[in-house]
Amino acid sequence: MTTSPNKKQLTDILSERNPSVDWETRLNPPSRRLLGFLEGISLRLEAPVQWLIHDPRFNPLYHTGTITIFLLVVILLTGIYLTMFYPFGFTFSYKAVASIEANIVGRIIRAMHRYASDLAVIFALLHGWRTFFQDRFRGPRWLAWVTGIGMAVVVWFIGITGYWLIWDERAALLNQSLFKVLSGFRSGQTFLVDYLVGDAAGTGWVFMMIVIVLHLGLSALVGYFLWLHLKRMSRAKWMPPRYWMVISVFVLLITAALFPVGMLPPLNSTQLPAEAPIDLFYLFYLPTFLRGPQALFWSILLFIVGISLALPWILPRAKELKPVQVDLAHCDGCTLCERDCPYAAIKMVPRTDGARPKFQAEIDPNLCVSCGVCIGSCPDNALTFGDIPLNPLWKTTLEQVTEKKNVKVVFTCERHAIHGVGAHFNDPNIHIVPLTCIAMANPNLAAQALEAGASDVQFIGCPPEDCANREGNVWLDDRVNGERLPKLKPNFIPQIQTAWAAPTDFGRAIKTQVKEEANAFKLKLNQTHLRFVLPLLGVMAVVTAFQIWLSNRPTPFYGDDSATLAIQMTHHSGYAMQDVPPPPTIEPDLTQPIRITLTVNGDTLFDETYTATDNHINQGARIFEQIHLPVGKHHVTIKMYDRLDESFEQVIFDKTVTLEPRQALTINFRDVHIPDPKAGEQIYYENAAGVNAGCRICHSLTKDERIIGPSFYGIADRAGERVPGMTAEEYLRQSILEPNAFILPGYPEGQMIQNFGDILTEEQIQDLIAFLMTLEEK
Repeated sequence: MTTSPNKKQLTDILSERNPSVDWETRLNPPSRRLLGFLEGISLRLEAPVQWLIHDPRFNPLYHTGTITIFLLVVILLTGIYLTMFYPFGFTFSYKAVASIEANIVGRIIRAMHRYASDLAVIFALLHGWRTFFQDRFRGPRWLAWVTGIGMAVVVWFIGITGYWLIWDERAALLNQSLFKVLSGFRSGQTFLVDYLVGDAAGTGWVFMMIVIVLHLGLSALVGYFLWLHLKRMSRAKWMPPRYWMVISVFVLLITAALFPVGMLPPLNSTQLPAEAPIDLFYLFYLPTFLRGPQALFWSILLFIVGISLALPWILPRAKELKPVQVDLAHCDGCTLCERDCPYAAIKMVPRTDGARPKFQAEIDPNLCVSCGVCIGSCPDNALTFGDIPLNPLWKTTLEQVTEKKNVKVVFTCERHAIHGVGAHFNDPNIHIVPLTCIAMANPNLAAQALEAGASDVQFIGCPPEDCANREGNVWLDDRVNGERLPKLKPNFIPQIQTAWAAPTDFGRAIKTQVKEEANAFKLKLNQTHLRFVLPLLGVMAVVTAFQIWLSNRPTPFYGDDSATLAIQMTHHSGYAMQDVPPPPTIEPDLTQPIRITLTVNGDTLFDETYTATDNHINQGARIFEQIHLPVGKHHVTIKMYDRLDESFEQVIFDKTVTLEPRQALTINFRDVHIPDPKAGEQIYYENAAGVNAGCRICHSLTKDERIIGPSFYGIADRAGERVPGMTAEEYLRQSILEPNAFILPGYPEGQMIQNFGDILTEEQIQDLIAFLMTLEEK
């Protein structure tokens, strides 16, 4: 057998064997040659997997899209289970996850959630790569590509929020990355002080609620993107074949049972992690982001995402690649083309020429990908690529068969013609008929080839679930088996062979003497399939081991010479601050900007001005600034200017501090609190468990009205008489912080919430007491 044709020779051969296709325009634009080159490399890399598994229906590379969706379903179901046992709060959340990990069922489900999340990334990346080199990302298929990129970005953010929910050392690294992002914005600093690092954050339930809402809300966004992703496809497959779902769950269960994900130490806000295992599928950015300038990181990230989104237009399809056209003279309105189109690009409309039948096929050029599936579905050859007639294909094929006699005719698709046929084009005993898609072949052409003297007729197309045009191999298989119109005549069915294989496996496929099944969803597992399942499990074991290795990489972050110094402040202009000598005059002015300077060892590291804001949690300016310093002693001076007279300077901190290795030192400033009865009244009426008292749930303000606890009517008059030696304010404070210290007769012990000291800040307790002291008998 002679050598394979070169690119120029290949185009000439394809044009000679099938003159009904403009092969020059289809194959030779620079972008198409690039994609063909990448596909050739990828097919060679995939060949060992196919050789090992043998049956393409068990090759995971051909099910990457549907397996990804199935893994997302597994993630959703396991996530719902985990959420059922998840309270909100910094320490609460960590303890809850530790409790889940201590239970064997919870431990396995948590590990399945984690491993399914990582495997979903692997299969999604494989799906995206194969979509790219198979040229399924541009032209009318741009929406699926763009939404796929969008899903990848959203899933990345979901993974990040998932690791935050554990509140362990990895969460400490995520906090550091959040500090780096938000501290550059005034509103970001306000958020950090109110919800993460300040006293107002309390138990952290609000922050953790925000994280889990993002985690779940972004998951819903993935569902919307997925709907858009499949929107333009006819008969879109959401799930893989049943046997693939069973295999996937089996692999996840065994992996989760053998390799639990375990727990890291809890987050320590005063210490930076020296080293932490990170999941490179989601937290790959942390080492670079925490060590380098964030402008560089965001520039690289936006560049990669932007280029990926723009690929359909950076590498556009050839403008000369014409969509399918309808020859009205031959269209009888049978609807077969509309039914078979994989992309819903054909619809039946009233005829425009007034002839019978009443309807004709209409092609939407914005949806047609020029695959040719509809051409093979038309029994009357009424569909063509642009204005190129279809008759030359029939004429050329039958002339070659008649001339050569006793030759084997092999119909094959574009992918096989480019990457698989090779020297078989020059085999005198075989006549290769190239098609844009295997489903471009009309079964009657195969019948006529047999009648003209062909020794055999064979169809060789893409593997099950790997057709570049989604359904081409399945539709052709059904046609030649007499199960789909246009049907092959019954007497010819036994004489036709079919083979569905990767292009690199063309040499094996052409020797096949049987009909292979193209529809993986028709497979019913039995004992004979064990010889394929076992090597498949071996492949999945290798993939899973690689995934576990990548998702648990010990990574150094902060060395012995690293430390941080942070300034945290909630301040009203002109107010006195705790542990700071009071200014000679108090001039409250919430609108006056606040200027802060920080000097370390005589060098001014920042000089910033802040304005007051009010978000109903705190008033005044909220400030959070963090700097990295070497370990050792440093003289730190912090000055504040908060008066109209800018020369009025307060030195609010002037000390020498010693920073230990990886210490995260925070210098915290807050105003001397002035109890506010109105703020306390708001706390009384709030009912958000975990952040405010919600006293009204149990205590009425109406005289003698008992809900659960006693009425607060007149409590200001009675509180000072309850416990000898205690003032009214002292008694109220004890009742809030130590509910069982004094039990009012007629009420059971332990009925009141016992941890208001954790739920409320000191300022909130003072405000609540101030409100209660206004409740006098009228």
